[in-house]
Amino acid sequence: MVLSPQNTSQLFKLNPYEAQFKANPYPTYHYLRSHDPIHQGLFGDWNLTSYADVKAVLQDPRFIEIPITQIIRNKNQRLKEKGKNLDALVESSTQWLFFLDPPEHTRMRMLVSKAFKAQNLPQKHSQIQEIVDELVSRVKHQEHLDVISDFAETLPSRVIAQMLGLPDEDSHLICKWSKGLFHIFDPLASLNLCVNIDQVAHECAEYFHSYIAQRRQKPESDLISALVIVEKDGEKLSDQEILSTCMMIVTAGMATTAAIIGNSMLALLHHPKQLELLRNNPEILPTATEELMRYDSPTQLVARIPTETVEMRDKTMKPGDNIILYIGAANRDPAKFTNPDQLDLRRTENPHIAFAVGIHLCVGAALARMEVPIAINTLVQQLPDMRLATDKLEYHDYLVLRYLNSLSVNFEL
Repeated sequence: MVLSPQNTSQLFKLNPYEAQFKANPYPTYHYLRSHDPIHQGLFGDWNLTSYADVKAVLQDPRFIEIPITQIIRNKNQRLKEKGKNLDALVESSTQWLFFLDPPEHTRMRMLVSKAFKAQNLPQKHSQIQEIVDELVSRVKHQEHLDVISDFAETLPSRVIAQMLGLPDEDSHLICKWSKGLFHIFDPLASLNLCVNIDQVAHECAEYFHSYIAQRRQKPESDLISALVIVEKDGEKLSDQEILSTCMMIVTAGMATTAAIIGNSMLALLHHPKQLELLRNNPEILPTATEELMRYDSPTQLVARIPTETVEMRDKTMKPGDNIILYIGAANRDPAKFTNPDQLDLRRTENPHIAFAVGIHLCVGAALARMEVPIAINTLVQQLPDMRLATDKLEYHDYLVLRYLNSLSVNFEL
């Protein structure tokens, strides 16, 4: 969809489910940011597209998480009237950090963060590089690669399995569960889709219950064990909280990282001069990675609700209103970024919010910032002359995540 003052009337209402918007949301973002930065969309929600507004709401305690767990409970009640249920999904998602507000969020975040720190992420650099090298070596002789299925999904699945202390041969389950569970972030998911999510949640929960019980009896050096033994100020995590955390890590950790890698490689392939710049100057990798995450952010939106009436610009947001914060739009705001539609791997002034800000800053951001540059640099250096094998691109049907179904490339050695 290409919007302009000439072809768009004041009757325009943003529909984030529209196929054209999902394929390329950036023209719509630019139009709304310029003409209606706090826009009331098709479903009556408020859609914010400016960097300043999005960041302000993310840091404002008057705005809390949209009540996803209560929405799921309501759907569960409706399904029980039809002889079905979402019991597994309700039970396993209640303690996801994404869905909690203070004080519950403060307590769990404190414990989960401490458990993550105990994993000593810098030491995992060589392990991640080994996985990446192995994945690339598998496809070198083929001179063809699906960046998503052959690489971007497999890497975080194996890294997560390794961190959690799961068998490497079970990493395919992480990929499967992540794809199925990620629809939980869509509050308008149909009842039939929720039933499918519940089946995935049940399978995933059954799997992790046994590992949590094992680590209670005999802790090891993995993240599940760290979650079991972590303690601060007399607080510990219950088995249910550990289960919710494991499922949250599986869901967000795989899909989000896979999306970053896919979007980054697509951006580089669309900008061959920038790709060549990175290949010849690997020392710019840290700034290049941040720029790639800004340019086509994996998480395009998050939702909040105000707890009191809030006036912003000339709009009035009331308690309970759905406030949709478009991170993808904020990261392309010309008021914050010079030439925001230009991919500039040397960009140094880059305060993007791809991982959000505030109390809900992504708990796995440090791990993603380790995985992604290793992945991108290895692909760029070891697979020269990469080029797109098709112009047809399709994205997963997620509300919040910009995540390619596939990214087929050819290369020559």
